[in-house]
Amino acid sequence: MSGGYDYLSNLQEITWNGITAPCLETSFDGGHDQAERKYPYVDGAGHDNTGRNPYVVRATLVFNNSVAPDLLPARLERWLQALENGGIGYLEHPMLGNFAARVQTWNARVDPSQDRGGIRLDVQWTESLVDPTAVNVRTQGNQLSYKGFGYSLDQALEDIQYEVPTSLGSSSFEGALNKMEQLPRESLEFQREADRIASISDTITVDLAVRDVLRELPVQWLSEGLTMALRAQAATASTQRLRNTQQRTLPYDISLDSFAREMGNSFEDVLGLNVSLVTSPIIKAGTTLVYYGSGNA
Repeated sequence: MSGGYDYLSNLQEITWNGITAPCLETSFDGGHDQAERKYPYVDGAGHDNTGRNPYVVRATLVFNNSVAPDLLPARLERWLQALENGGIGYLEHPMLGNFAARVQTWNARVDPSQDRGGIRLDVQWTESLVDPTAVNVRTQGNQLSYKGFGYSLDQALEDIQYEVPTSLGSSSFEGALNKMEQLPRESLEFQREADRIASISDTITVDLAVRDVLRELPVQWLSEGLTMALRAQAATASTQRLRNTQQRTLPYDISLDSFAREMGNSFEDVLGLNVSLVTSPIIKAGTTLVYYGSGNA
């Protein structure tokens, strides 16, 4: 082997909103807030987990043309523009995978003695919810909620001044998905609407690929993710249509979880059948909820 080991040519990468950069080092913090419970005349205390805190990710990025010829100034300028945007975006981390985040701070350092004329960029992100009503999933397989993908895709399309096709029937994917959610999850109409919106999302991916804009924004990742999530919803709707559903008008206030137990359903099943009606933890008396009966249709 000739020459010494050059660590700069063997770096992992981090991607922020579709723009990739070599990563010299990265760290992240996680944790849980614990609500303390004390008991009379008992030493010590119990604790209730209130949920995981958002991940805080720090990374040192290297912009040096000996690593890649386009890092200075072109890719650095794109990174600085993306960091200054201030909106929610998607971070692709070598260990944590893909997840929604927001930029907190960044700091550039020039050190010719260490970086051979390059620039190091220290960036800190915090994990952020795209949709507070949906689970924020970190994944390598693009399985965020379809509402999360739809909202983020709208933002990305707005940034490049791309108008969604009139065939969507709404000015945004978020609006179209909200209308879709008014349909019963197990119905044929829901399945068809999910497939229709997925097809339009596919069309946008192809159109933007021809325009060669995908390198600038995470449109392809978001559009493909929305398509996959909607197709999964359509498949679920097809399966649920084969199950018998019944309705009950609540005579009293009740939580959705308690209602599910009373009806012998899982919480996820009842939530999926009534998602458009669930606006608070307690469902008010007089609300009609749908649940799965014991027999098949």
